[in-house]
Amino acid sequence: MANTVEDGKRKFGLLGNLRVAMNRRDAICEVIESDYDAARLGQGQENQGYKRRTEIRTFFAAVEAKTFAEKQLALRWYELMQEYGPPMPPPHLSDKDLATLKGVHHLKKKKGTAEPLPIQMRMLANLKFTCRTCANLWDSVSEVVFEGEEWKAFKRAVGIRNDLTHPSSVEALHVDDGKFAKFQRAVTWYQENISRFFADVIRARNKFTVALRDDKPLDYTTSNT
Repeated sequence: MANTVEDGKRKFGLLGNLRVAMNRRDAICEVIESDYDAARLGQGQENQGYKRRTEIRTFFAAVEAKTFAEKQLALRWYELMQEYGPPMPPPHLSDKDLATLKGVHHLKKKKGTAEPLPIQMRMLANLKFTCRTCANLWDSVSEVVFEGEEWKAFKRAVGIRNDLTHPSSVEALHVDDGKFAKFQRAVTWYQENISRFFADVIRARNKFTVALRDDKPLDYTTSNT
């Protein structure tokens, strides 16, 4: 009985950690998306250059914030699934992937010990890793395909953002119609692929969370249906 009580406390503690991470994600996204919408809706008013630069910067800030939040949720969810997943073998992450999910890697010392050091991942690599990890955790979620002309357009738009945040010249801060059109194409790709992907992940995770809370069985491979 004692083990059952302790096990229940641990499970609800992990569920609590997941809920905190979800609330944090929602709060971050609300602020970031509000900034982005304010910049986007300001198009056509005075100082168009400022508004375009702001829209680009806030959009990619939202991308980075959401990616980080989803990584944190994936980590919390992995901890839950390892202990309280369904009877079938739960998905396993490699030691390297798990360390990356935690944002650290281990540097081996001469005497065989390892010291954790923070990982600094670039936006594109971080986005691809996070999507791949989430797809591994949920068989019901289709992987994002990072190929094709639209993906290339997204990468080019990241370059435009980088020019705005780390300008090498005044010219780099000028967002002409051509650059802005590339950015808008990138937004469309993100919304149609990444936003849809994370929406599928959220639906699958929410169904499983309710079942786990209520001690009901649920196959994680079909929880998105």
